[in-house]
Order: sequence, then C-alpha cells, then structure tokens
Amino acid sequence: MNTSNLKRTFFTAGKAAVTLLVIFYVYLSVKDSFAHFDPSQLSFSATDLFISLVIFLLYHLNSALIWQFLTVKNGVAINTRKALPIWFKSVMGKYVPGKALMWVIRLVSYREENKELPAIGLLRCFILEYLGGIASAVIILLCSISFFPSSFYPKNIQSAAALVLIICCLGMHPYVLKRIGAVLSRSFGITKDSVALKTREVLQAVALSGCNWFVLGLSMFFAARAFYPELNWSAYLYVTSGYIFAGVIGFLAIFAPSGIGVREGLFIAVLAKLMPLEIATIVAIAARLVSTAGELIAAFFATFYSRLHSLREFRELAEKG
Repeated sequence: MNTSNLKRTFFTAGKAAVTLLVIFYVYLSVKDSFAHFDPSQLSFSATDLFISLVIFLLYHLNSALIWQFLTVKNGVAINTRKALPIWFKSVMGKYVPGKALMWVIRLVSYREENKELPAIGLLRCFILEYLGGIASAVIILLCSISFFPSSFYPKNIQSAAALVLIICCLGMHPYVLKRIGAVLSRSFGITKDSVALKTREVLQAVALSGCNWFVLGLSMFFAARAFYPELNWSAYLYVTSGYIFAGVIGFLAIFAPSGIGVREGLFIAVLAKLMPLEIATIVAIAARLVSTAGELIAAFFATFYSRLHSLREFRELAEKG
C-alpha cells in the first residue's frame, strides 16, 4: 500500500471512529431515560408515519427539480427524464463520509450523457446546491429564533448563523463563481466558462430551497405526531426550524455519513422541549428511517426506470438495425 492510500485509509478510519463516538455519546445521554419507560404506553400512528414518508418523497422530488433548475440556468442541463434518476441515485453517495461521491456520480453520469458539458458548469451547480441549501436554512433559522427566544438554541446562535450566511452569500456570488471558473480553467486546462450567472437566478435558487425546507419540516412534524399525538400544529414551525438546525449541522459534519448521529442528537435535544426524552429519541430515529427509506425508494425506482428506458432504447435500435 502506497503512502497516499495509507493516508486515505487512516483518514477514513478516523472519520468513522468520530462518527461512532458521536453515536455512543448520544446513546449515553438518553439511555437513563429508558430505565422506567413502558413501551406499551407508547402511542403510534401508522397513518401519520406514512404521510411523513409521502411528504418526504415530495421534498426529495422538489430537491431534484431544484438541481435541474440550476443545471438549466448554468447551461449544463440534460433531458429531465434522465436527469432526475441520476440525481436520485447520486444522493445515496452522501452516506460515504465527505459527501464527495454524491457529486462525483452526477459529474460522471452527466458527462456520459454529453461529453461536451463543461465540468465548471456542473461544479457551479454543486456549489449553488450546497451553499443555497445552507443559506436558505440559516435564514429560516434566524427568523424562527425571534419566535422561540427561550428555545433550545445556544446564546450566540444568531452571530454564528449570520457568519455562515455571509460566507454562503459570498460563495454564491456570481463574481466569485466566475473567478473560481477562471482559476480552474487556468489550473487544469478546462474549457473556459461561457455562462454568466445572474444574481436574480442565485436568489431564485435560494428561495426554492427555502420553500422546500418547509416541506421537509412538515414531513418531520408528521413523524413526530406518529409517536406523540399530543403535538399541536402550533409546534410545526418549532419542529421545522429545529430539524433544519440539526440537519444543517449534520450536513456540515463532513466526517459523518449523511450526518448520522450528529443530526439525531441535536434533533432529540430540540424535541425534548416538547415531549419526554425517550419519545423524542424514538422520533429522531423514526425521522432518520423515514428519510433513508424515502431516499432508497427513490433510488430504487430511478434505477428501475433507467434500466427500463435503456432496454427500450436497445430494442428500438435493434429493430432499426
């Protein structure tokens, strides 16, 4: 094994160890609350959980359509019928620490469809998707803090969130994106970028991501109601902003595959303000299962559709031949 592979192995092992430590810490934090927990007294609504899954699939579809919107504006779009399955399948790559595989799958798949697509345009879409999602989440979080002054959030959350928002806005600014493209063109000999993205289009992407966060929040609200029917609709915004907070921190925790452990721990802390800790723990696990199940279902049907479409194209070529 060469030095490069050895470093990569140690790095991957280190990230996996940190993830396990986070999960173990969450376990130690909640295990005592289950000492006197009676499972027979736990309420459960399969209907609410199913509704949660359906809404999550809608959120997932919206996310894929936002990506397609970005590719259209950046001049790297392919046929929507092919683009959506690629996006659904690529999302499973985020379960590899670092989330790089998710983007590599899209890059390779798009270049297979059209070898003339500029890599810089796809990279710009990756940046806008990543930073746009975080920026819209932070805006919602900052707005929600004013509604929940005595909530779970730390005292300095406003300053930290504002700093993250500024960084995201700078990273998405058309001038910065253009400069990144110019640097890559010179460094790697990539075809020069020809698309001049407008500020209006960047703001549209952020607004679409923001609306989609509320769809995701609705999914998590129904997941919570499935185990805690006493939860009122007045708690919807709190659950949404709390899940956004947990989700963004989990997203930024690049050492954890899809934020596993980090997102659950923070979501438990948020939900514990509304319900007993043991129920909050069950809801956080259910939320993870709903999101993973939704992604697996979408990836399965995307793969099935892609193969069916490829078989149909093969038969048409065979008939013509």
